[in-house]
Amino acid sequence: MTKLRHPFFGILILFLLSSCNQRNTMKYSVPDAAWPEEYGNHRAVIRVDEPAGAVELDIRWRRHDANPQDRRLLIINAVTGDTIPNILRKEINNESCRLVFGPVGSPGIYHFYYLPYAVQEGYGFYYKNYIIPEDEPDPEWVISNHLNDTSKLEGLPNATCLEIQARTEFDSFFPMEIIATEEEKQALLEEHTGDFMVFPEDRIYPIRMKDNIPLKWISEGVKSEYSGEALKNEYFTFQLGVWAAGKDIRELKLNWSSLVKGKDTIPASSITCFNTEGIDTDGNYFIKDISISKGNVQALWFGADIPEDAAKGTYKGKITIKDIDPDEKTVDISMEVKNSVIADRGDSEPWRHSRLRWLNSTAGIDKNPVKPFSPIQKTGQKSFQLTGSRIDLTQNGLPEKIAVKAEEVLSSPIRLDIITSKSDISEGLFNLIKIDEYPGEVNAEYQCDNKELKILGSAGIESDGYIRYNYTLIAKEKVNISDVKLVIPFRKEIAEYMMGMGLPGTKVPENHKAGWEGPHDSFWIGNTYGGIHCE
Repeated sequence: MTKLRHPFFGILILFLLSSCNQRNTMKYSVPDAAWPEEYGNHRAVIRVDEPAGAVELDIRWRRHDANPQDRRLLIINAVTGDTIPNILRKEINNESCRLVFGPVGSPGIYHFYYLPYAVQEGYGFYYKNYIIPEDEPDPEWVISNHLNDTSKLEGLPNATCLEIQARTEFDSFFPMEIIATEEEKQALLEEHTGDFMVFPEDRIYPIRMKDNIPLKWISEGVKSEYSGEALKNEYFTFQLGVWAAGKDIRELKLNWSSLVKGKDTIPASSITCFNTEGIDTDGNYFIKDISISKGNVQALWFGADIPEDAAKGTYKGKITIKDIDPDEKTVDISMEVKNSVIADRGDSEPWRHSRLRWLNSTAGIDKNPVKPFSPIQKTGQKSFQLTGSRIDLTQNGLPEKIAVKAEEVLSSPIRLDIITSKSDISEGLFNLIKIDEYPGEVNAEYQCDNKELKILGSAGIESDGYIRYNYTLIAKEKVNISDVKLVIPFRKEIAEYMMGMGLPGTKVPENHKAGWEGPHDSFWIGNTYGGIHCE
């Protein structure tokens, strides 16, 4: 039995669709158990009422993926698991699919898989693809069922599409990637004038498509208001989708008011549009102009900082959107603040999208520790206590010991070996030139000289256990460097597992060779007690 789910509320949802030669109600669902992955993540559940040499299927499947005609189609009997041997494609595009399949030996439920892909085991990045289209149907089957004569297609029995399913809730395209047809968009354009349209959208339905609008917006129509429910201390987010329906939109400008409830106010300064302003990685404020090509959609994500002591009730305000011409739209905002307080601003529940405010965080830009990390404590001339770990440095500035809690990670000091035809720099000592100590990081500069090379090194230790090194090699004479090696001697008891350098999570191999390029730019070695990530 198939159970319909919604990714957030777990309730039955029916979506009204218009469709050729099928019922006007299309269900989108997720089955109780996922089917085999090699069939792909999407299928239509169809019913055949009688055995036939050939059956016609006409589905308005409203797909957003590019080039649906280049994907394999697979029709399987839901009971026996038998595959239908012949599929004759009549029309395949993003809006609809029309085909003939057969022979069908028995009536019943069939599963129509239309996005099968090559399954890849064991790797964190996918390098395979969708499976190429199926073979052409058997010519004898085509002739015996008169399918070479298009006029004969009208008399074929029809299969009925009962619902469209996603393999898991994560895979579902519903509702924000169920496309509106060109005919539906044209009807909307005839009903509403202007260069662009605005569609308020709740945060539980992130806007996914940039080059099309979802059927959801056609069904609900153009709205000029948004209402939401927030908790005290919540960082509340919502969206406005702007569709450049009439022409290219240039230099979209936004203005918003404070949210007001009588004498109580959530000031406009507490509201942010993440698409038009923010804080960059250097901690600098920036403003960004938005332009939208005709036919495209721009999602505008807003965040409202609700104070912990906000009075409960409904706050109201306005957001005005206009382009350079200008065409202007106003959306009325209504936000009901409940009497409950949410402790973590909403961050523990990803569907709230409260973590968007982290984009504008300045945490970590200064030289102070970020919660929950404690300030670095210097416990010796070259020893430092971090949160949950301890690092002792050699005279070269590289770690001599690393302990995670009480567990030692290294069997001997880490070395940087620079080997020339005349010397081995790993045998030489660096002199400490300068050290700067701050609560959140310690920075040091080193220098090493021999007859061939002058080496300048810098090291930085941060309170979360991140250590960075930079080395500059200056040749004093013509020098032949035969190798540069970073040697990290792990304790055998710690070096149980490895991931990276082209390997999935696995036990540490006896030998492994990889180059420092492409995805092979880092690795982790360790176990449940501790480890080191090197990049």
